[in-house]
Amino acid sequence: MQGNGPNYSVTVGKTTQSAKDVAENVVEALSQSVAHLTCFESERIGFEQISQVTLRIDGSPELPIFNQLDPEDIKAYQSK
Repeated sequence: MQGNGPNYSVTVGKTTQSAKDVAENVVEALSQSVAHLTCFESERIGFEQISQVTLRIDGSPELPIFNQLDPEDIKAYQSK
């Protein structure tokens, strides 16, 4: 579920690029983005505050590649 915090968008490729080139761009963009948010941003964001990372092609649904549960969600899951 999407939180109330900021959402960032990074363009990593074009549909005319090869799948390999786009994949390499995704890996590099994730590395640079997480480093920027957690280390260099004036109001640093802790890694634990990153709740999800998704991929999307213009107009498509977002496909999750990373989801982090908050402690309340983990506790609810463990109580089942």
